[in-house]
Amino acid sequence: MEAGYGFVRFGEYMKIQESRTKSQVEAKNPESSLPAEGLPKAEAKNQVRVQGAELSAQEDTTHHSSLITHHSSLVILRHDVDRLPENSLRTAKIEHDLGIRGSYYFRIVQESFDEEVIKKIAALGHEVGYHYEDVDLAARLIQGKRQSAAPPPDVGAMADKEGKSERVKSQDPGTGSLKKEEENLNSSLITLRSSLYQTALQLFEQHLTKLRALVPVETICMHGSPRSKYDNKSLWEHYDYRDYGIIGEPYFDVDFTEVLYLTDTGRRWDGMKVSVRDKISEDSRYKNQEPSNIERREVRDERREMRNEKRAKRNERREVRSEREYLNADTKYIFRSTDDIIRAAEQGRLPEQIMITIHPQRWTDEPVAWMKELVWQNVKNQVKRVLVKW
Repeated sequence: MEAGYGFVRFGEYMKIQESRTKSQVEAKNPESSLPAEGLPKAEAKNQVRVQGAELSAQEDTTHHSSLITHHSSLVILRHDVDRLPENSLRTAKIEHDLGIRGSYYFRIVQESFDEEVIKKIAALGHEVGYHYEDVDLAARLIQGKRQSAAPPPDVGAMADKEGKSERVKSQDPGTGSLKKEEENLNSSLITLRSSLYQTALQLFEQHLTKLRALVPVETICMHGSPRSKYDNKSLWEHYDYRDYGIIGEPYFDVDFTEVLYLTDTGRRWDGMKVSVRDKISEDSRYKNQEPSNIERREVRDERREMRNEKRAKRNERREVRSEREYLNADTKYIFRSTDDIIRAAEQGRLPEQIMITIHPQRWTDEPVAWMKELVWQNVKNQVKRVLVKW
């Protein structure tokens, strides 16, 4: 990266944005900086008591203030610890040796949640957050209880039956029994949905408390759960994570029209087509990040020409690729490999604000582990490609 970039934890980024917003407001209205009588509600909620310790929203003020002063360009470095937490610890040590600090989001499941690893990563100066998936976990819990007690069908099945009832009713509007059945189904559907999110919130509270017993936690980040029909972010359509002392969730609190989002989901940097939920909506995507169909065809034709040239000019392979494959990359920001991103950084073609999300279990220099991840992820990508289209 250029010297002008500062690597920040997501919690720091949220505080930087808050500081910038406050400065802008004060510049426009100096009187707004005067203290008000009493303690404002928002300020009171910044003081969060966790396991007998108070976490102040102004923690580490000196560090993130220096970032504002010395770096106009920022990289929010995020790590989703889906599994193999030891890989995350090795990554955290490398970053620490380089003077880089990032955010590590741990799931509550056994393949991710390792207490010793969590504490060691926090001790290296990195931020630890909760990689929540509580809607999916609640759905599994409720489904398990239903199966053991033989209760009504699940929400999805009831929704299907509800639709079928509506169609039958339209064919025979005079059937009173169908109308009563429809009312019962609607009532049960509402009850089940309410029960799902209430259970999910209870799980979220329990899991957040468990993580906070080890380290301070100020930010959270959704786990995609691609095999689940539930989007874990939907929990916040019913509740507010700020009520739990959480200052940020990337999918809600980052303006991705201003921040370029790069993720290695699918074991590739251009894996939008194989990402079920770890992605941003098209209207929220960074300026010109997604090319048009015509541009796609032009790129494919250009790459075909490149391959022909490479066969004839092997010694000029890197030069040809640099000249052709990255045509207009400064406005498209489409990267296939890590080398692509490095070259764009060296050439000064990256925007001022970037969020980079990596899954440390995918990164290794051990040949067997590397090949295993390659094969397994390619299989998963084929399944996810179908899920995305479906």
